[in-house]
Amino acid sequence: MPRTAGDLTPNVRVAAQATNHHMGCAEIGGLCEIEKQGAAIAGARAGAVKVANGEKWTLEEHGEPWEFYEACESLFCYLDCGPLK
Repeated sequence: MPRTAGDLTPNVRVAAQATNHHMGCAEIGGLCEIEKQGAAIAGARAGAVKVANGEKWTLEEHGEPWEFYEACESLFCYLDCGPLK
């Protein structure tokens, strides 16, 4: 989903700009939702999964674990949160 810096919540916006993140992935959307609810982002952990969309993964692969991209890892580290390990 295309987003601009103006679409992001304040802390996520600063982190995205500081790490030169593309801002379009679900991980960014999830962080913004956490911040919108007033919860702390620091210390948060997340997992990425494959999502069947007719192009990249099949319905059989849907929900399988997927590694964070380097850009997301950098952004999560900047915010003192990160992927599930």
